[in-house]
Amino acid sequence: MNQTTIESFDFLNDLLSESFDYLRNQLGAELDPWQFFNWFFVSLYWVFLSNVGQVQPTTYPIHGTLFNTPLVDFAQPTFYPSSNNIFVNGTLFELYSLYLIDLLALTNRTLPEFLPLNESNRLQPETTTFVLGYNCQERQLKSGWILSVFAAVSTPLVTVYGILMFVVIKVESRRNSMFPLPFDLTFNSQP
Repeated sequence: MNQTTIESFDFLNDLLSESFDYLRNQLGAELDPWQFFNWFFVSLYWVFLSNVGQVQPTTYPIHGTLFNTPLVDFAQPTFYPSSNNIFVNGTLFELYSLYLIDLLALTNRTLPEFLPLNESNRLQPETTTFVLGYNCQERQLKSGWILSVFAAVSTPLVTVYGILMFVVIKVESRRNSMFPLPFDLTFNSQP
């Protein structure tokens, strides 16, 4: 509530009241939606960060824009401490894991007991490498490129034709059901 006014908080509660009611109906009447959102997004943030081997956030300064895209200076990172990481800080881990256990209890599910965090049982940073691979190392003209170009051009045309035929058939069948002909147009080959 340090950066949110009471008026804004009340407005959000009114705006999201139906969603909150739905959430309470699904997970339990005693659920606090704001506490749930906090648990969900904080947990998700640290899980995503751990997926790339990080235990602490890092930011980079922006030094302008190019075509409405920020230009980031990767040479000047700002490293933040890992003290807010729920998989490194034992107190936060206990709070968030207890909330998860309580949340699952509302849905009649249980988890195995978590071991407390210590120096050997906590998330450790890992070196993660992103590999950028290329399928083609040397540019060369492909053989059979005419067929590829024909397939690339004809596929959207056939799709548009199919959609157009579907619409025409539906419109025609609806028109015939609304305005039937006063006589029969079927041909009988027998005398």
